[in-house]
Amino acid sequence: MARKLVLSRRHLLIGTAGVVGGAVLAACGATPAAPTAPSAPPAATATPQPPGAATQVSATTAPTLAPTEVATVPATAAPASGAKVTLDVHYWEAGSGDAEQRQMFKTFQEKNPNITIKLDIVPGDQYHTKLKTRFAAGDPPDIFDNNGVVDYPFLGVVMDIDPLIERDHIDLNIFSVASISTTRFALDNKLYCLPTHGGAKSFGVNLDLWKETGLDDPNKLYDDKKWTWNDIITYGKAFMKKDDSGKVLRWFLSGQGDYFPLLLQNDASIVSKDMKSVTIDQPNAIEVFQFRQDLMFKYNIAPTAEQSAELTGGGLFENWLAPLQEGWTDFAYYDKTATTASKPFTWDLVPHFVNKKKGNVGTFVGFEIPKAAKHVEEAWQLCKYLSTDVDAGVLWGHIELPALKAAAEKSIAESKIMPPHGKRALLEPVDEGYMGPNERFTFPKWGEASQVVNRYLSQVDINAMKPDEACKKIADELKPIVDSMWTEWNSRQS
Repeated sequence: MARKLVLSRRHLLIGTAGVVGGAVLAACGATPAAPTAPSAPPAATATPQPPGAATQVSATTAPTLAPTEVATVPATAAPASGAKVTLDVHYWEAGSGDAEQRQMFKTFQEKNPNITIKLDIVPGDQYHTKLKTRFAAGDPPDIFDNNGVVDYPFLGVVMDIDPLIERDHIDLNIFSVASISTTRFALDNKLYCLPTHGGAKSFGVNLDLWKETGLDDPNKLYDDKKWTWNDIITYGKAFMKKDDSGKVLRWFLSGQGDYFPLLLQNDASIVSKDMKSVTIDQPNAIEVFQFRQDLMFKYNIAPTAEQSAELTGGGLFENWLAPLQEGWTDFAYYDKTATTASKPFTWDLVPHFVNKKKGNVGTFVGFEIPKAAKHVEEAWQLCKYLSTDVDAGVLWGHIELPALKAAAEKSIAESKIMPPHGKRALLEPVDEGYMGPNERFTFPKWGEASQVVNRYLSQVDINAMKPDEACKKIADELKPIVDSMWTEWNSRQS
């Protein structure tokens, strides 16, 4: 699988609003010049990641919407008339998979010559801000990539597509189970989009550097159930190296990692599964943040922020300073990193850690249709094509794992850069059902909540606050956010 080495459209911190002109993809297939890739501000607790890796999604800086500001349309749209239609697509500027998505739009237009796709191209850091501004103005696009954000079903501004799925006899069994379960909106269990693609995290391995650990292959350790948190600490302490002055010369991990996989592995969460109570101050959750802090400051098998800042000329992984790097299961990134490094190396992937149980962060994304869209049926036709067409699915496979099972199988079979254990790293969290759920992709006010979480965890990550103290402060400030979320949701249902 191949992915453009630019920032992933579903894992950026969303910034402030801006105005960007649209661009039209004519049916003949002409495309505008590719814009410059957006840059993302770093999340306070984020581990240094490769381009295309995950940070936290936030869409709360945009204008607040009231349900009365958005017109509604029947949930079952009238069949397309065949008249000439220009479909307004809200589009992430030069995001990952830009070329693949433009090819999908071009093919769709060739199959539907009455439809012209007009891309409203928006810089990544303004994507959700401008989208919400358009909703508030009563002028939403016809369709948009939800970017893994659940704000829009929560706000009541997008269509429940279950009636359309039933009308058109779409068998949801053509999709992976995980892609449907993670796409359903947690508060009402309804589908607001058909899934297109998604995935979970794993570890990239510099196999040549790994040989210096003297350990078995990491995938054998995983198979032998020797891939727990305690195992990682043991391996890391034996591998790390310091000079005579005590300065660390190499680490075991390139960073302390995303906390969401670790929460799931420790049977913990930030809010409860039913999203009615705050749980980050419970012992299992506190253990997660203590573990992350210990990786940096007690054992130093992952670099501190200060140590990372002292490094120049790229990251630890590509510079042979750490054999393991957490990231999205992105074959193209690792292949390019390994082959273009100043000292090229052989690479592989290994699944994430296991502690009390297996657990991994991830979701599937798709395209949503506003209730006030001008061309609902044509938008639905595009939605179906992007999710159910096998050739489109294979193109999604250049970005992440296609939700369509037939496309996933074909994409994997055709991959020319898949490492020895890449298929397992890609499919196991989906097939075994341990990918999510997690608040980043389920809690409707995560953008607001993440500001609280990051404010305190940033102190934990520089050893300025104890994890138990931070978690208790976070819990105190999250409780009103959870309560307000339910108040808003219940008011919309009455």
